[in-house]
Amino acid sequence: MKLKVSKSQPFPNTHPKNQREKEREEQKFHQTLNLITKNYSKKKSGKFLITKKLV
Repeated sequence: MKLKVSKSQPFPNTHPKNQREKEREEQKFHQTLNLITKNYSKKKSGKFLITKKLV
């Protein structure tokens, strides 16, 4: 299962090592996002808080 993160990039990563590091960073990002979402899911303003923190 692949999760897509929309990020504007000037040029795509063609090197396999960079691609792997990028995928790892995205995985960590999604894991943290999931944890935060679970923590704030009870609050109605949770999503807005998450958006402000990550942007």
